[in-house]
Amino acid sequence: DGLRPGPTLHMTTQPLVTCTSAQPLADALRKLLGGAPSLAALSLGLGLASLAGVIVARARFLRSIRSIPGPPYDFLTGALATIRGGGPGSDAPSFFTQRHLVLRELHKVYGPVVKIVMPLGRGSIITYAKAADVAAAFKDVKSFPTRPSLASALPNGLLALPTAAKWRAHRAALLPALSTKAMRGYFPAIIKDADAMCDLLARTDGKDTEVHKPLTAATFCVIHTIGFGVEIGSLEEVMKSPLMELGSSLLGGQVAMMATPTHLVTLLRKLPTSLMPESQRRMLEAKHVYSNQAKSLFDSASSEIKPGAELVARDDARSLLEALAHSGMPFAEACDEIITLLIAGHETTANTLSWAMNLLAHHPEAQTRAREEVEAVCKG
Repeated sequence: DGLRPGPTLHMTTQPLVTCTSAQPLADALRKLLGGAPSLAALSLGLGLASLAGVIVARARFLRSIRSIPGPPYDFLTGALATIRGGGPGSDAPSFFTQRHLVLRELHKVYGPVVKIVMPLGRGSIITYAKAADVAAAFKDVKSFPTRPSLASALPNGLLALPTAAKWRAHRAALLPALSTKAMRGYFPAIIKDADAMCDLLARTDGKDTEVHKPLTAATFCVIHTIGFGVEIGSLEEVMKSPLMELGSSLLGGQVAMMATPTHLVTLLRKLPTSLMPESQRRMLEAKHVYSNQAKSLFDSASSEIKPGAELVARDDARSLLEALAHSGMPFAEACDEIITLLIAGHETTANTLSWAMNLLAHHPEAQTRAREEVEAVCKG
Protein backbone atom coordinates (compact mmCIF):
# COMPACT_ATOMS: atom_id res chain seq x y z
CA ASP A 1 0.00 0.00 0.00
CA GLY A 2 1.04 3.61 -0.32
CA LEU A 3 3.12 6.01 -2.30
CA ARG A 4 4.37 5.17 -5.78
CA PRO A 5 4.30 1.46 -6.70
CA GLY A 6 3.93 0.81 -2.95
CA PRO A 7 6.24 1.44 -0.02
CA THR A 8 7.56 -1.54 1.87
CA LEU A 9 6.07 -2.19 5.29
CA HIS A 10 8.47 -3.18 8.06
CA MET A 11 7.43 -4.10 11.58
CA THR A 12 9.86 -3.47 14.43
CA THR A 13 9.63 -4.11 18.11
CA GLN A 14 11.94 -4.06 21.10
CA PRO A 15 13.08 -7.13 23.09
CA LEU A 16 11.46 -7.60 26.47
CA VAL A 17 13.63 -7.32 29.57
CA THR A 18 13.67 -10.45 31.75
CA CYS A 19 14.53 -10.60 35.45
CA THR A 20 17.55 -12.89 35.93
CA SER A 21 17.45 -12.94 39.72
CA ALA A 22 14.66 -12.31 42.22
CA GLN A 23 16.96 -12.28 45.28
CA PRO A 24 17.72 -8.51 45.35
CA LEU A 25 14.02 -7.81 45.05
CA ALA A 26 13.19 -10.31 47.80
CA ASP A 27 15.77 -8.70 50.13
CA ALA A 28 14.32 -5.24 49.48
CA LEU A 29 10.79 -6.46 50.18
CA ARG A 30 11.97 -8.21 53.38
CA LYS A 31 13.43 -4.96 54.68
CA LEU A 32 10.35 -3.02 53.62
CA LEU A 33 7.94 -5.42 55.28
CA GLY A 34 10.10 -6.08 58.34
CA GLY A 35 10.28 -9.83 57.74
CA ALA A 36 9.90 -12.54 55.18
CA PRO A 37 7.69 -11.30 52.35
CA SER A 38 4.49 -13.21 51.65
CA LEU A 39 4.02 -14.99 48.33
CA ALA A 40 1.48 -12.37 47.27
CA ALA A 41 3.86 -9.51 48.08
CA LEU A 42 6.72 -11.20 46.27
CA SER A 43 4.52 -11.83 43.21
CA LEU A 44 3.40 -8.19 43.25
CA GLY A 45 6.98 -7.02 43.48
CA LEU A 46 8.09 -9.23 40.63
CA GLY A 47 5.19 -8.02 38.51
CA LEU A 48 5.99 -4.36 39.16
CA ALA A 49 9.66 -4.95 38.46
CA SER A 50 8.86 -6.70 35.18
CA LEU A 51 6.49 -3.90 34.19
CA ALA A 52 9.16 -1.31 34.97
CA GLY A 53 11.66 -3.28 32.89
CA VAL A 54 9.27 -3.43 29.94
CA ILE A 55 8.59 0.32 30.12
CA VAL A 56 12.30 1.10 30.24
CA ALA A 57 13.02 -1.24 27.32
CA ARG A 58 10.26 0.28 25.22
CA ALA A 59 11.36 3.82 26.06
CA ARG A 60 14.89 2.93 24.96
CA PHE A 61 13.51 1.41 21.77
CA LEU A 62 11.56 4.58 20.94
CA ARG A 63 14.67 6.64 21.61
CA SER A 64 16.62 4.46 19.14
CA ILE A 65 14.25 5.43 16.30
CA ARG A 66 13.70 9.07 17.33
CA SER A 67 15.59 10.33 14.26
CA ILE A 68 13.00 8.77 11.89
CA PRO A 69 10.29 11.35 11.06
CA GLY A 70 6.63 10.58 11.62
CA PRO A 71 3.35 11.83 13.10
CA PRO A 72 3.35 12.93 16.76
CA TYR A 73 2.75 10.25 19.39
CA ASP A 74 2.68 9.62 23.11
CA PHE A 75 3.68 6.52 25.04
CA LEU A 76 0.12 5.54 25.99
CA THR A 77 -1.75 5.81 22.68
CA GLY A 78 1.12 6.01 20.19
CA ALA A 79 0.15 7.73 16.93
CA LEU A 80 -3.42 6.44 17.14
CA ALA A 81 -4.87 9.95 16.93
CA THR A 82 -3.36 10.30 13.46
CA ILE A 83 -3.96 6.85 11.97
CA ARG A 84 -7.47 6.07 13.24
CA GLY A 85 -9.10 8.62 10.90
CA GLY A 86 -11.97 10.94 11.56
CA GLY A 87 -14.65 8.35 12.26
CA PRO A 88 -18.14 8.08 10.73
CA GLY A 89 -19.08 11.03 8.54
CA SER A 90 -15.50 12.29 8.29
CA ASP A 91 -13.40 12.53 5.13
CA ALA A 92 -10.19 11.69 7.03
CA PRO A 93 -9.12 8.14 6.04
CA SER A 94 -8.30 5.44 8.59
CA PHE A 95 -5.11 3.38 8.46
CA PHE A 96 -7.14 0.29 9.37
CA THR A 97 -9.36 0.52 6.26
CA GLN A 98 -7.57 2.80 3.76
CA ARG A 99 -3.88 2.30 4.43
CA HIS A 100 -2.73 3.51 1.00
CA LEU A 101 -4.41 6.92 1.46
CA VAL A 102 -3.02 7.44 4.98
CA LEU A 103 0.50 6.40 3.93
CA ARG A 104 0.40 8.65 0.88
CA GLU A 105 -0.43 11.68 3.03
CA LEU A 106 2.19 10.78 5.66
CA HIS A 107 4.90 10.48 3.00
CA LYS A 108 3.91 13.87 1.58
CA VAL A 109 4.40 15.46 4.99
CA TYR A 110 7.35 13.53 6.45
CA GLY A 111 9.33 12.32 3.42
CA PRO A 112 10.33 8.91 1.98
CA VAL A 113 10.76 7.14 5.35
CA VAL A 114 8.02 7.43 8.00
CA LYS A 115 7.48 5.80 11.40
CA ILE A 116 4.11 5.17 13.02
CA VAL A 117 4.46 4.35 16.72
CA MET A 118 2.05 1.82 18.21
CA PRO A 119 0.27 2.28 21.60
CA LEU A 120 2.26 1.58 24.79
CA GLY A 121 5.50 1.84 22.82
CA ARG A 122 5.04 -1.78 21.77
CA GLY A 123 6.51 -1.27 18.35
CA SER A 124 6.61 0.91 15.28
CA ILE A 125 5.59 0.54 11.66
CA ILE A 126 8.27 1.94 9.37
CA THR A 127 7.13 2.57 5.78
CA TYR A 128 9.42 3.28 2.84
CA ALA A 129 8.51 5.05 -0.37
CA LYS A 130 11.60 3.54 -2.02
CA ALA A 131 12.31 -0.18 -1.79
CA ALA A 132 16.08 0.49 -1.86
CA ASP A 133 15.83 2.15 1.58
CA VAL A 134 14.67 -1.10 3.17
CA ALA A 135 18.07 -2.82 2.93
CA ALA A 136 19.65 -0.54 5.53
CA ALA A 137 16.87 -1.26 8.01
CA PHE A 138 17.24 -5.03 7.73
CA LYS A 139 21.00 -4.78 8.27
CA ASP A 140 20.58 -2.66 11.42
CA VAL A 141 19.24 -5.39 13.73
CA LYS A 142 19.94 -3.29 16.84
CA SER A 143 17.60 -0.46 15.88
CA PHE A 144 15.20 -2.69 13.96
CA PRO A 145 14.87 -6.02 15.80
CA THR A 146 12.53 -8.60 14.35
CA ARG A 147 8.96 -8.60 15.55
CA PRO A 148 7.56 -11.99 16.65
CA SER A 149 4.46 -13.19 14.81
CA LEU A 150 1.18 -12.02 16.28
CA ALA A 151 -1.82 -14.28 16.79
CA SER A 152 -3.18 -14.87 13.28
CA ALA A 153 -6.80 -15.53 12.40
CA LEU A 154 -5.40 -17.75 9.62
CA PRO A 155 -2.78 -19.80 11.51
CA ASN A 156 -2.47 -22.40 8.74
CA GLY A 157 -1.67 -19.95 5.94
CA LEU A 158 1.85 -19.56 4.52
CA LEU A 159 2.28 -16.20 6.29
CA ALA A 160 1.68 -17.66 9.76
CA LEU A 161 2.83 -21.29 9.79
CA PRO A 162 4.72 -22.04 13.02
CA THR A 163 7.48 -24.35 11.74
CA ALA A 164 9.78 -24.59 8.72
CA ALA A 165 8.68 -28.19 8.07
CA LYS A 166 5.04 -27.14 7.91
CA TRP A 167 5.88 -24.24 5.62
CA ARG A 168 7.81 -26.50 3.23
CA ALA A 169 4.91 -29.01 3.14
CA HIS A 170 2.40 -26.29 2.26
CA ARG A 171 4.71 -24.79 -0.33
CA ALA A 172 5.24 -28.20 -1.93
CA ALA A 173 1.46 -28.70 -2.14
CA LEU A 174 0.89 -25.25 -3.69
CA LEU A 175 3.72 -25.17 -6.24
CA PRO A 176 2.21 -27.63 -8.79
CA ALA A 177 -1.08 -25.72 -8.71
CA LEU A 178 0.82 -22.50 -9.50
CA SER A 179 3.08 -23.96 -12.18
CA THR A 180 3.17 -22.74 -15.79
CA LYS A 181 1.04 -25.71 -16.87
CA ALA A 182 -1.55 -24.99 -14.18
CA MET A 183 -1.61 -21.27 -14.99
CA ARG A 184 -2.54 -22.04 -18.60
CA GLY A 185 -5.72 -23.58 -17.28
CA TYR A 186 -6.51 -20.39 -15.36
CA PHE A 187 -5.93 -18.05 -18.34
CA PRO A 188 -9.56 -17.99 -19.54
CA ALA A 189 -10.75 -16.67 -16.16
CA ILE A 190 -7.92 -14.14 -16.01
CA ILE A 191 -8.56 -12.86 -19.55
CA LYS A 192 -12.31 -12.68 -18.96
CA ASP A 193 -11.95 -10.44 -15.89
CA ALA A 194 -9.22 -8.34 -17.54
CA ASP A 195 -11.48 -7.75 -20.59
CA ALA A 196 -14.36 -6.77 -18.31
CA MET A 197 -12.16 -4.25 -16.50
CA CYS A 198 -10.91 -2.75 -19.78
CA ASP A 199 -14.50 -2.44 -21.05
CA LEU A 200 -15.51 -0.71 -17.82
CA LEU A 201 -12.66 1.82 -18.04
CA ALA A 202 -13.29 2.40 -21.76
CA ARG A 203 -16.79 3.66 -20.96
CA THR A 204 -15.33 6.71 -19.17
CA ASP A 205 -14.84 8.46 -22.56
CA GLY A 206 -11.41 9.77 -21.65
CA LYS A 207 -12.51 11.48 -18.45
CA ASP A 208 -10.54 11.24 -15.21
CA THR A 209 -11.69 8.15 -13.37
CA GLU A 210 -10.79 6.03 -10.36
CA VAL A 211 -8.92 2.89 -11.38
CA HIS A 212 -8.18 1.38 -7.98
CA LYS A 213 -11.73 0.15 -7.27
CA PRO A 214 -12.28 -1.75 -10.56
CA LEU A 215 -8.72 -3.11 -10.39
CA THR A 216 -9.35 -4.34 -6.84
CA ALA A 217 -12.57 -6.00 -7.99
CA ALA A 218 -10.83 -7.59 -11.00
CA THR A 219 -7.95 -9.04 -8.97
CA PHE A 220 -10.45 -10.25 -6.36
CA CYS A 221 -12.44 -12.05 -9.08
CA VAL A 222 -9.35 -13.67 -10.57
CA ILE A 223 -7.91 -14.96 -7.30
CA HIS A 224 -11.35 -16.06 -6.03
CA THR A 225 -11.98 -18.04 -9.22
CA ILE A 226 -8.52 -19.63 -9.19
CA GLY A 227 -8.60 -20.29 -5.45
CA PHE A 228 -12.13 -21.66 -5.01
CA GLY A 229 -12.95 -22.72 -8.57
CA VAL A 230 -16.20 -20.74 -8.79
CA GLU A 231 -17.05 -17.39 -10.38
CA ILE A 232 -18.81 -14.78 -8.23
CA GLY A 233 -20.46 -12.58 -10.86
CA SER A 234 -19.69 -9.72 -13.20
CA LEU A 235 -17.17 -7.00 -12.34
CA GLU A 236 -19.94 -4.48 -11.62
CA GLU A 237 -21.66 -6.99 -9.30
CA VAL A 238 -18.43 -7.75 -7.45
CA MET A 239 -17.72 -4.04 -6.90
CA LYS A 240 -21.02 -3.84 -4.99
CA SER A 241 -20.73 -7.28 -3.39
CA PRO A 242 -20.30 -7.74 0.38
CA LEU A 243 -17.57 -10.27 -0.43
CA MET A 244 -15.23 -7.36 -1.15
CA GLU A 245 -15.89 -5.99 2.33
CA LEU A 246 -15.20 -9.42 3.84
CA GLY A 247 -11.67 -9.37 2.48
CA SER A 248 -11.09 -5.91 4.00
CA SER A 249 -12.53 -7.11 7.32
CA LEU A 250 -10.09 -10.03 7.47
CA LEU A 251 -7.07 -7.83 6.80
CA GLY A 252 -8.33 -4.94 8.94
CA GLY A 253 -8.89 -7.24 11.92
CA GLN A 254 -5.26 -8.34 11.79
CA VAL A 255 -3.96 -4.77 11.47
CA ALA A 256 -6.12 -3.58 14.37
CA MET A 257 -4.41 -6.03 16.75
CA MET A 258 -0.80 -5.30 15.77
CA ALA A 259 -0.10 -3.39 19.00
CA THR A 260 -1.90 -5.89 21.25
CA PRO A 261 -0.04 -8.67 23.14
CA THR A 262 -0.54 -12.06 21.49
CA HIS A 263 -2.11 -13.75 24.52
CA LEU A 264 -4.62 -10.87 24.82
CA VAL A 265 -5.53 -11.17 21.13
CA THR A 266 -6.22 -14.87 21.63
CA LEU A 267 -8.41 -14.08 24.64
CA LEU A 268 -10.37 -11.36 22.82
CA ARG A 269 -11.20 -13.75 19.99
CA LYS A 270 -12.66 -16.26 22.44
CA LEU A 271 -15.11 -13.76 23.98
CA PRO A 272 -18.83 -13.91 23.19
CA THR A 273 -19.63 -12.04 19.97
CA SER A 274 -21.40 -9.26 21.87
CA LEU A 275 -18.27 -8.52 23.93
CA MET A 276 -15.70 -8.89 21.16
CA PRO A 277 -14.09 -5.78 19.60
CA GLU A 278 -15.88 -4.91 16.36
CA SER A 279 -12.75 -5.41 14.25
CA GLN A 280 -12.32 -8.97 15.57
CA ARG A 281 -16.03 -9.81 15.31
CA ARG A 282 -16.15 -8.71 11.66
CA MET A 283 -12.92 -10.55 10.91
CA LEU A 284 -14.11 -13.87 12.36
CA GLU A 285 -17.52 -13.50 10.68
CA ALA A 286 -15.75 -12.98 7.34
CA LYS A 287 -13.61 -16.07 7.87
CA HIS A 288 -16.75 -18.08 8.72
CA VAL A 289 -18.40 -17.05 5.42
CA TYR A 290 -15.35 -18.06 3.38
CA SER A 291 -14.94 -21.33 5.31
CA ASN A 292 -18.57 -22.31 4.67
CA GLN A 293 -18.13 -21.59 0.98
CA ALA A 294 -14.93 -23.62 0.81
CA LYS A 295 -16.20 -26.66 2.76
CA SER A 296 -18.60 -28.02 0.15
CA LEU A 297 -16.07 -27.42 -2.65
CA PHE A 298 -13.33 -29.16 -0.68
CA ASP A 299 -15.56 -32.13 0.18
CA SER A 300 -16.56 -32.49 -3.47
CA ALA A 301 -12.90 -32.52 -4.58
CA SER A 302 -11.97 -34.99 -1.83
CA SER A 303 -14.78 -37.36 -2.86
CA GLU A 304 -13.16 -37.70 -6.30
CA ILE A 305 -10.05 -39.31 -4.78
CA LYS A 306 -10.19 -43.06 -5.31
CA PRO A 307 -9.66 -45.27 -2.24
CA GLY A 308 -6.00 -46.21 -1.87
CA ALA A 309 -4.87 -43.62 -4.44
CA GLU A 310 -1.61 -41.79 -3.77
CA LEU A 311 -2.17 -38.31 -2.37
CA VAL A 312 -0.06 -35.95 -4.49
CA ALA A 313 -0.28 -32.31 -5.46
CA ARG A 314 -1.71 -31.80 -8.96
CA ASP A 315 -0.97 -29.34 -11.74
CA ASP A 316 -4.21 -30.06 -13.63
CA ALA A 317 -6.68 -29.18 -10.88
CA ARG A 318 -9.55 -26.80 -11.58
CA SER A 319 -8.68 -24.69 -8.54
CA LEU A 320 -6.09 -24.30 -5.79
CA LEU A 321 -8.57 -25.70 -3.29
CA GLU A 322 -9.02 -28.85 -5.38
CA ALA A 323 -5.25 -29.23 -5.74
CA LEU A 324 -4.75 -29.01 -1.98
CA ALA A 325 -7.54 -31.53 -1.38
CA HIS A 326 -5.81 -34.02 -3.69
CA SER A 327 -2.50 -33.43 -1.90
CA GLY A 328 -4.05 -34.79 1.31
CA MET A 329 -3.97 -31.48 3.17
CA PRO A 330 -6.67 -31.25 5.91
CA PHE A 331 -9.55 -28.86 5.22
CA ALA A 332 -8.66 -26.38 8.00
CA GLU A 333 -5.16 -25.94 6.55
CA ALA A 334 -6.31 -25.77 2.93
CA CYS A 335 -9.03 -23.23 3.76
CA ASP A 336 -6.63 -20.93 5.64
CA GLU A 337 -4.18 -21.19 2.75
CA ILE A 338 -6.69 -20.13 0.10
CA ILE A 339 -8.09 -17.27 2.19
CA THR A 340 -4.54 -16.09 2.91
CA LEU A 341 -3.73 -15.99 -0.80
CA LEU A 342 -6.98 -14.17 -1.51
CA ILE A 343 -6.66 -11.36 1.03
CA ALA A 344 -2.87 -11.00 0.72
CA GLY A 345 -2.83 -11.17 -3.07
CA HIS A 346 -5.71 -9.23 -4.54
CA GLU A 347 -5.27 -5.85 -2.80
CA THR A 348 -1.48 -5.74 -3.17
CA THR A 349 -1.77 -6.61 -6.87
CA ALA A 350 -4.45 -3.95 -7.39
CA ASN A 351 -2.31 -1.34 -5.62
CA THR A 352 0.72 -2.10 -7.80
CA LEU A 353 -1.36 -2.00 -11.00
CA SER A 354 -3.04 1.25 -9.93
CA TRP A 355 0.29 3.00 -9.40
CA ALA A 356 1.63 1.55 -12.67
CA MET A 357 -1.35 3.00 -14.55
CA ASN A 358 -0.91 6.31 -12.76
CA LEU A 359 2.76 6.49 -13.78
CA LEU A 360 1.95 5.52 -17.38
CA ALA A 361 -0.71 8.23 -17.52
CA HIS A 362 1.86 10.83 -16.45
CA HIS A 363 4.47 9.53 -18.92
CA PRO A 364 2.71 9.09 -22.30
CA GLU A 365 6.00 8.30 -24.09
CA ALA A 366 6.49 5.25 -21.80
CA GLN A 367 2.84 4.32 -22.29
CA THR A 368 3.32 4.35 -26.06
CA ARG A 369 6.41 2.13 -25.87
CA ALA A 370 4.64 -0.31 -23.54
CA ARG A 371 1.63 -0.56 -25.87
CA GLU A 372 3.84 -1.12 -28.93
CA GLU A 373 5.66 -3.91 -27.12
CA VAL A 374 2.42 -5.62 -26.06
CA GLU A 375 1.04 -5.42 -29.60
CA ALA A 376 4.27 -6.81 -31.05
CA VAL A 377 4.49 -9.73 -28.62
CA CYS A 378 0.78 -10.56 -28.54
CA LYS A 379 0.31 -10.02 -32.30
CA GLY A 380 -2.59 -7.62 -31.88
